[in-house]
Amino acid sequence: EAARAIASGLTTCDAASLIAVLDGAAAAGIDEFTLVPGTWELDCIDAIAQVRARIPAGILLTTAESASGQYVIDNPASSNQTRLGQAVDVIFANVFPYWEGVPVENAAAFVVAQYDRLRATYPGKDIVISETGWPSDGPDVGAAHPSVENQVRFWIDFRTLAHERGIS
Repeated sequence: EAARAIASGLTTCDAASLIAVLDGAAAAGIDEFTLVPGTWELDCIDAIAQVRARIPAGILLTTAESASGQYVIDNPASSNQTRLGQAVDVIFANVFPYWEGVPVENAAAFVVAQYDRLRATYPGKDIVISETGWPSDGPDVGAAHPSVENQVRFWIDFRTLAHERGIS
């Protein structure tokens, strides 16, 4: 199995930082990379292009971003695709129904609906829900209430629905 280099904690998506991680990982014999910055779309696109030019063909590049906004826009002229979504090889989408104010009883279905929307927006690309979850404590957000009970309910509902739909 290929080793993985995860560049987390990067506060910007600048090419120099990513290339430094790439060079260090390559020197260590790592041949599969998951670069996980979170920043402005054009900076990421530029960094992805620069990193892509330095790596062998066939290595997939992505960045983990919010499903709505970073990967899907309401613009039929672009098939609702963002430039960042077009630039990556695999869509790594973070979907947090709590922060969208979705009540826990609808939260798992919300995540799956975002997954379905991404599949429809980017046919032929692999879609990965890279992050999701429910908090055990904190303030209410809209109809979303954090609690240990709701956290457990979210995970049971999400795992059940994901299994039924074949989402891994």
